[in-house]
Amino acid sequence: MRAIKEAIVVHQSDLKVPADQYIPLLELGIRGLTPTEKRAIFLRFWEPYTIAQVADQLCISWNQADRLIDGAVEKIRETFRRHVESAKQNNSAKKGNK
Repeated sequence: MRAIKEAIVVHQSDLKVPADQYIPLLELGIRGLTPTEKRAIFLRFWEPYTIAQVADQLCISWNQADRLIDGAVEKIRETFRRHVESAKQNNSAKKGNK
């Protein structure tokens, strides 16, 4: 869990979310992945396999596995971005109504 959090959130300072929202956002982001992307993320961050081991499990090249993992992480990261932007807009709207 720590590895995927670091891949998604820690390296993106603008993506900080409250701890109680992290798991629901992660689940939402993962639901948007293809079955192959889900498997790659599971193998890479939960097992944790190396990229070479992920490639072997998925019967693809190392480069393909690396791109697949990076793309899947970016899709999940986008879920976090949308949430952060939505929260900012909601906070701005609340301040404007006061």
